[in-house]
Amino acid sequence: MLELILQAQSFDIICIMKRGFPFSLDKTSGQTLTDQVVSGVRSAILRGFWKEGQPLPTRKDFVRALGVSGNVIQHAMARLTAEGLIVSRPRLGCIVVRASCHAIRRLVLEVSAGDDCSFAHTCFLHSLHERLAAAHIQCVSTTLPRKRTGRFDYAFLEYELSRRPDLVVVNVGALEVESLTRRLDRMSVPYVLMGASPKFAARHPNLLATRTPFEPQTLLKPFVDDCCAARIRSVLWVAWSERDKLNPRPMLEKAGICVETLPLALDESCENFDNLFAAVGAAFRSRLACGPMCDLIFSSDDYLTSGILPVLLEFGLRIPEDVKLVTFRNKGGGPAFTKSLACIENDPKVRGEHVAEDILRWFKTGKMALSASTLAYVRGETFPVAGVRAGGKA
Repeated sequence: MLELILQAQSFDIICIMKRGFPFSLDKTSGQTLTDQVVSGVRSAILRGFWKEGQPLPTRKDFVRALGVSGNVIQHAMARLTAEGLIVSRPRLGCIVVRASCHAIRRLVLEVSAGDDCSFAHTCFLHSLHERLAAAHIQCVSTTLPRKRTGRFDYAFLEYELSRRPDLVVVNVGALEVESLTRRLDRMSVPYVLMGASPKFAARHPNLLATRTPFEPQTLLKPFVDDCCAARIRSVLWVAWSERDKLNPRPMLEKAGICVETLPLALDESCENFDNLFAAVGAAFRSRLACGPMCDLIFSSDDYLTSGILPVLLEFGLRIPEDVKLVTFRNKGGGPAFTKSLACIENDPKVRGEHVAEDILRWFKTGKMALSASTLAYVRGETFPVAGVRAGGKA
């Protein structure tokens, strides 16, 4: 029976390839290749090119027909699976499970900046799509590429808006959001802003709700309290730049703690993680060679921390005996630390689930109140949780 299914699958794929692929990609358009593959496959399924129960071409067939990498196809298939259009089956590949658009009760459009390709954002989107798909709500994501002037290109957004989404989730920076919301207001499309200020909401009657703005003071207060309790006298702040939002300097200096900033000389050579870790390590090694280390190192990024740790080991410094270390850690991915350091955690998967629940609640009750941020300060080995000492249980 399995051999017959596999033969039928091969026959269907050959027929599809002979008839011509149902869509092509425009690599000069500015829209990501993954978005184009997702839109093309989705459109082909909904118009009946690939019917319910029929297998899609293999990843190699997609790569050969579209001229893209296997990673692009893998990410596209993951998003289509989260939407509930296809399902993966061992030895059979991806099977169309819902070819009728009537099964989709609602349509949610998520809009983000084209330069936001972080792993955390990818985790957030996957979680959001997966939760909404379980409730038969289709979630489509589109990115806004930038023109040479630095402003957004809205060509692809206009196409997505022509499908009349029931709700638009705007996930772009506060500086660029006004021109986007003006377009949504003209079309009377309900939208929700992620991270916008309450003042913005007052000027936009179509706005449903805003997420509570990021408040670094609230997040950093328990960290500063721990520093005071541990009698920390000096802190080395390692960040991409002094404009980092997670800036502990004002609160630490107000508490009488000296703060030193480590300038990171990172350039375009840091095109991969290995180069990044090496560049951070080189800057940190130069700092250690200049004089005594501060009582505590505050790293505002987990990748920076991964460049710091090997250098500490190289110089024979122990954590937390010789120097304490606090870092920002993204629970959705990033380097894994060998020690339980004090962390400021952000879980994008949970954030996506929270936003999805808020959207479902709005569809059901008409009320929207976005959940609080998932950022949290977590004590670890540097500042142990009450009742637990460093390195083990009390």
